[in-house]
Amino acid sequence: WPTDTVHLYFGLQEAGYHPILARVTDRKDVKEKKFGRGINIVEVPLYVGKSWVEKLPSFVVVSAPKQAEYTQELVKSGAGLLVHDPTEWKGGCLTSAFEDSRIPILVHRKAVAEKLRELGVESFLALHPYKAIGFGAGKPTQTERQWKAVSISRVDFDKRTHTIAEANESLDDEHKIHIYGALNRIYEYHQLRQAFPEWKRNYYGKFSSESVWAAVGICEQSKAMVDMSVIKGDGGGTQMTTLEAIDAGCSIILNKEWLTGDPDIDEVESVATFVTTASELADAVREHKPIDKKAALELMRRHDAKLIAEQLVGWLKQ
Repeated sequence: WPTDTVHLYFGLQEAGYHPILARVTDRKDVKEKKFGRGINIVEVPLYVGKSWVEKLPSFVVVSAPKQAEYTQELVKSGAGLLVHDPTEWKGGCLTSAFEDSRIPILVHRKAVAEKLRELGVESFLALHPYKAIGFGAGKPTQTERQWKAVSISRVDFDKRTHTIAEANESLDDEHKIHIYGALNRIYEYHQLRQAFPEWKRNYYGKFSSESVWAAVGICEQSKAMVDMSVIKGDGGGTQMTTLEAIDAGCSIILNKEWLTGDPDIDEVESVATFVTTASELADAVREHKPIDKKAALELMRRHDAKLIAEQLVGWLKQ
C-alpha cells in the first residue's frame, strides 16, 4: 500500500491537485514526518483527521484491523475507503465502515469487487495508479542484464517465497532467482528456514524506500520478475510488482493460482507466463519467454496515475 499511495499522490499532483497524506494516531498534536519515496506524511489526532475529512475530499488508503475504529470514524465523517484485498476486512473489522460509507468502496481489482458484492457491499473499480518512468526505454538491453530473474515482493506466506526458494535449489548459479523485499521473520523461521536452510544465499535484503521506483531499478538488472503471490478471494489483476516489472522492461512470471478463470477479471493474463510448481518456475526462468510488449504498453496506459487520480476525484464527488 505505501507504493500504491505514493503513485496516487503523484497522479493527483499531475492532475492539478495538492494532496495531503495523513495518518490518524493517538497523539495529541500534529506532526509532519518523512514518509520516504519523496513525500511527507502528517500524523494527526482523530479529531483533526475528522475535521479535515469534513472540509476536503478525502479517502482512507489503508485500514489495518487495529485501526478499524479510526477508519469507521473517518468514513462516518465523509471519507471514501479503499480496500486492497479481502484480508483487510477479515473478522468483520470493517463491517461498520462499509455500512456507514456514503459512497461505494474503492477497489483496484475486479476480484475484490466480487468478494464485496457477495457481502452486499457496492464498490467502485479504479485500477492501480502508476506513474511510469520509461516502460524500459533507455534501460539495459536484455543481453546487458546481469540476472535471469528477481523477486521484489515481500518475503511472506501469501507471496509463496518458499516456491522461489525451492526453484533455486534446482537452478545453477547463472539462473538463480535473486530475492529482494521486506522479511516476515515468523514466516522465515517457521517455513523458509526449516525447508530450505540455504535460502538466504539468494536473498539480498529489503530495498530502499527513498524512491518509489527502487524496485524498478532492481528489475532493470534482470530479464524476468517473479511473483508467486496467492491471496484467498483475490487475483487476476495487477499488483504493484507487475507494473514495476513492465516499467523496467522485464518479462513477468506469476503463479497460475493468481488467475481466476474469468477473462473479465484476469487483466494480467496477456502479459505474463504462469507456473504452479517450483519445477515449472525453474523451467520458465531457464527458457525466458519475452513479454508481449503491445499488451504491456496497453496495460500501463490503463493504469496511468493521472488518469486514475482523475477517476478517483470523480468518485469522491459523486
